[in-house]
Amino acid sequence: MGMAKKTIHIYPLLMDLARAQNEILRRIIAGDTEKIPLAEALGRISASTVRCRRPIPHFSYSSVDGYAIAVAGESLKNPAQPLELRVIGELAAGATRIPDLQAGQALKIMTGAAIPAGTGQVVPVELCEELPGAVRIKARLPKRSFIRRRGVDMSKGRVILRRGERMAVSHLDYLAANGCGRLQVYKSPQIHFFCIGNELTDITTFPAAGRKINSNSFLLEAMIRREGGVPVDHGLVADKSRSLRAVLERCGHLTSGQSQNIIISTGGTGPGKYDLAAESFREMGGKVVCRGLNLRPGTAFLFGSLGEHLYFGLPGPPPAINSLFPVLVAPALRKAQGLKDAKPTKTRAILSEEIIIRQPGVQHLKGGRLSFRATRLLVTPANGLEPADTVIIIPARRKVMRQGEEVTVYLNR
Repeated sequence: MGMAKKTIHIYPLLMDLARAQNEILRRIIAGDTEKIPLAEALGRISASTVRCRRPIPHFSYSSVDGYAIAVAGESLKNPAQPLELRVIGELAAGATRIPDLQAGQALKIMTGAAIPAGTGQVVPVELCEELPGAVRIKARLPKRSFIRRRGVDMSKGRVILRRGERMAVSHLDYLAANGCGRLQVYKSPQIHFFCIGNELTDITTFPAAGRKINSNSFLLEAMIRREGGVPVDHGLVADKSRSLRAVLERCGHLTSGQSQNIIISTGGTGPGKYDLAAESFREMGGKVVCRGLNLRPGTAFLFGSLGEHLYFGLPGPPPAINSLFPVLVAPALRKAQGLKDAKPTKTRAILSEEIIIRQPGVQHLKGGRLSFRATRLLVTPANGLEPADTVIIIPARRKVMRQGEEVTVYLNR
């Protein structure tokens, strides 16, 4: 009998996607914090929990233009009995001298004006008949109608924004009403990146045959900015160990005491003769955590640590970057900004078109577009220039994904 052939893996540290995500996130450290004006804080991650220091609103006010009325309790219980009240004045929004109302009195009041003590209800102006020095009420209303009560939106001590939460537009009103003019947030991290390849040229140069314009730098810069990072472009790097080591050192500022940097490259991670990213990384003292994924694209993915710094080596093809960045790099950038829930959001959707898998056997990622039809969430494979807002997860060993099947997707949030 012949000797059985030994299977040799090109990448001995292959990981599945879920493990790679966990290995990456557990190594990310949130950066320093800073205090910034509230007007600049949209989308930033709060570095502290902000509680309501006073009730919102902090006084009761009228929600309509009308009349604040104070009447004896029995008068409101008999709708057949005419109700005429003496008008003692007018109260505009912003007024701070607020008279008290006595039984049988009314006060003309504008939307937003503070409610006088003794007010039983506010009656909209369209339900009132104005008389000389008086007002006749045309309809009976429940007590406290059209009065927005003190603290109804938020009570004192309630949490407005939690540490590790991204500030949304909905937070602005409450933070401003709380008197929070400045917010403590995590600093936006600088993300260093470069693109590897002898074949790449700058966009200002028309490439000769065998060369191509580097589009990955624009792709990375846009993705980093979308996730709240500050991109630092270190340009094009040749397929040479010396060049790669030099740019890694420049990106990481590899001296003791430096804060954690995130470094991203594209290209140079495959098994070819001129793919030297992993070799150069190791020569710099880098520790490889993941050398390839049980995933397409992703077989040539590289992740590791270099001192306190973390390095992502992405494959060169733009479609691979578009699929891998949202599920591996973007969560790391979010956690580096202090976001508590940094993992990509997964959900289920109905596949609206058939997908044929050309290389079955491992899990695949494919860009997709989400839409709603009736009450169903649909996902359509994205092709060419179609913008992808999600990543479809295609299970291993599937050759065809049928239209109408339910699939798992990662949202590009």
